[in-house]
Amino acid sequence: MSSRLLSLPHEVLLLLATHLCRLEDFGNLSLTCKEMRSILADALPNTFLRIAVRQSFYSPFPSSNLLVAATARKLGNWARESTTNEETLATACQGGFEGLLGLALRQCSLTMSQLRELQDVQYSIVNPVVNIIDQCIGEQWRAIPDFWSGGASDAASISTDASDAFFHIAVYGELFAPDIETYLDGNQTVPSQRPLTLDTRLEYIKYCVPDKACWLMSEDQALSAAARGVPIDPRREVKNVGPYAGCEDRSDRRSDRHSEFDDDEPRKFYFDENDEIHFLSSQNVSDDGSSEPQTNLFTDDAFNNAIQNHFFGDSNEEDEFAENDWFGQNNGFNNDNDSDDNAREPREPLNDNNFALVWLLDSSRWRPHWQEARRRLGRDFDVTYRDLEHFTADDPGNWRQRLWENTMLCQGLEGLGMILPGQHDAWRKKIRRWRRKIAKMTEEPRMVVLGEQITYDYPYLFGELRICGQGFVGATR
Repeated sequence: MSSRLLSLPHEVLLLLATHLCRLEDFGNLSLTCKEMRSILADALPNTFLRIAVRQSFYSPFPSSNLLVAATARKLGNWARESTTNEETLATACQGGFEGLLGLALRQCSLTMSQLRELQDVQYSIVNPVVNIIDQCIGEQWRAIPDFWSGGASDAASISTDASDAFFHIAVYGELFAPDIETYLDGNQTVPSQRPLTLDTRLEYIKYCVPDKACWLMSEDQALSAAARGVPIDPRREVKNVGPYAGCEDRSDRRSDRHSEFDDDEPRKFYFDENDEIHFLSSQNVSDDGSSEPQTNLFTDDAFNNAIQNHFFGDSNEEDEFAENDWFGQNNGFNNDNDSDDNAREPREPLNDNNFALVWLLDSSRWRPHWQEARRRLGRDFDVTYRDLEHFTADDPGNWRQRLWENTMLCQGLEGLGMILPGQHDAWRKKIRRWRRKIAKMTEEPRMVVLGEQITYDYPYLFGELRICGQGFVGATR
């Protein structure tokens, strides 16, 4: 090791370590000499997370989505500490997974040991569950012989990625699973464990599970509806930010990850003097690509641009959006509305992420895996409705069964592994405890109606997907 390098202040050497591109580089640097090893032992708390994010541009592991899932529970617990923190989390959601990862880099850290555990999770849980999802709504599902002619009983035109669907569920669970546990305990919480609000959950669904149908409730459409005297719940409005920043031309972006370090892309977020995160709409970006003054989150432009391009760089394949019957109503559009300038869509085609999750959760290929997990550890409550979506405030079906199924589904990254053979035993005590608590409940969960859809006051993924994916619907109560 060069004595000139070691002559630098230790603080500078530790800062340099955060700019390494691979975790292996950190290990190699620490092995150069005893003095360097001693210095790097005092690495900044989020050094490994920052390096892992950089490595995601070059290596399949860890993926940026996996890093979001790995830090989401910490973000959720941090947000529960105060309403200000929760508002910051909700604003970060408006940037999609990019926004959550940006906030995680400021508030969270991962140790090398945790990253090694993530590698085990990748092979033992993520890959096999993604394979199951692919058989339900992905390439394997679409490859069923005579797909459109009866080969698949639930054939539909869905443009999505099985891995994305996995992480959309996993991150939702990481963020909100503690609130389900709090609900089952009768909401007996201390202030630091207060549940996150429905507003925050809807912000996650709108922007972190982006969908063409969600975009139908854009700010422009809400203003147009207000002018016509149609009441719209503001929690359903979608801003022109993050995945919906439709005025930016992304057609020339390249999919090669090594080409993502470009300096001409304006950043989509910045932190103000109060350390609050803000996301730039298309109006904040001038014609020459410059944006408002902002604090550089990653300390160099290349890394900042790489983060943004990593999430928004690839052009998704356009696909026909399936008919909206699954929402239980039409989307309120007619030919006149389709020609309105206010109904423009983002230039980059959006996948059917919301629609895909709803299709998945009611899939005849997905549900048996969860039924088997429940059968091994307890019996179902009496089921009056097989189909999740067919319930109303007047006839909700068996709310205990719905709560039990949702509790199992929304346990986060490792929780999705409970449907895999050989992993049931690890969840045996928790699943039985959840069922006992639900069986003892005497009051039905409070329903919340937005538009023409229903969710609950506990985190209910299916209902919140439908609320955000129902497009333009007025008469909100």
